[in-house]
Amino acid sequence: MTSDVQKRRGISRWSYSLDFNEKCQGVDYLLEFLSAVSETTSSGFERIQYIEQPTARDLKANPQNRMHEAAKIRPVVIDESLVDLESLLLARDMGYTGVAFKA
Repeated sequence: MTSDVQKRRGISRWSYSLDFNEKCQGVDYLLEFLSAVSETTSSGFERIQYIEQPTARDLKANPQNRMHEAAKIRPVVIDESLVDLESLLLARDMGYTGVAFKA
């Protein structure tokens, strides 16, 4: 169990970020996944800090992938989608709550 490993390493709390690498078909899949995690392991669910780029990176081509409902549960951020100011503003309008920079 992760709690045993935590104790051995002297860590009081682990945090998770979920990176689907654009593999979620849509927000409904993400919502079902979050619900399943919450029902299966509440402690694991509580460790989720944010969700990174769950659906296709081309936001303009996929306007149906709105993240408002998922963002009510956990922050949802873009990374690969961020290519310019327009994409940042579009992501915000689509319900994304932030950006993950990997520099």
